[in-house]
Amino acid sequence: MYLYRPWDKETMSGFTNFLKTKTPRISRRQLLIGLGTTAAVLIVMIVAYVRVFVDEPLRRTVEHNVNQRLKGYTARIGVLHFHPLRLSLDLEDTSIVQDAHPEPPVAHIPLLHAGVHWRALLHGRFVADFLIDSPKFDINLRQAQKEVEDKTPVTDRGWQDALQEIYPLKINVFRVENADITYVDEGPFKPLRLSKVNFQAYDIRNTRSKQSTYPSEIHLDGILFDSGKVVLDGRADFLAKPFPGINLIFLCNRWSSTILSPSFNVIMWTSVRVFCRPTECSNMRRIPKQRT
Repeated sequence: MYLYRPWDKETMSGFTNFLKTKTPRISRRQLLIGLGTTAAVLIVMIVAYVRVFVDEPLRRTVEHNVNQRLKGYTARIGVLHFHPLRLSLDLEDTSIVQDAHPEPPVAHIPLLHAGVHWRALLHGRFVADFLIDSPKFDINLRQAQKEVEDKTPVTDRGWQDALQEIYPLKINVFRVENADITYVDEGPFKPLRLSKVNFQAYDIRNTRSKQSTYPSEIHLDGILFDSGKVVLDGRADFLAKPFPGINLIFLCNRWSSTILSPSFNVIMWTSVRVFCRPTECSNMRRIPKQRT
């Protein structure tokens, strides 16, 4: 009795023909399509994982750390997106309120992007690039007076530390694009509005400039009262102690300071003295009003 069935000639012939059959070759195009599909599926899975298990916990952590640093203000972050492939993150729908006067919020930031400043890698530095896109700032007289009356210096309010809590790398480039700033006073005075404001500060960590008094370049431009032109150019030392050093020229035309309230003039020049050393404020000048 056989424990197995011996192959007959027909079975043996079929098996031999099977071995002789050539395995179909995969073309390069089919291989690339297969690899691309696999990579796309993996990317989708990674993005889905990050959205569910990383973004929301990270948002809560960043929001908590930012508020731990701020004094007198509270931030609320709507959405946070982490991009692992680009080593960057986006904060969306962020609002900041003054604790003493929470209405209206002093700032609404639709998008804050933080990522690696790749150009600085050429100089051997691993630093960050920040961009705030289309923020809106609304400040009234009560909020401004509270800021001026507060005994805590502006430099100790935690704004720089709060920004640093958003991203682990030190900030080297800081940009603000298309900002809108409105100050509303009480009485018959016209609200002060700065629109289309752009601000850039480069080389904050002094990654490429030679050691100097003011290594960082700064620039600001905007529209005042829908017709006036505001330009600020200069250099700064943001790492100076105990206060950042700024050497700048402030240019403004096509407007008259008589339309501003006295309270705003006091607040404005108080703020200027906070950020400018006494010998540097003399560099600020205003272009006389031009007739049109």
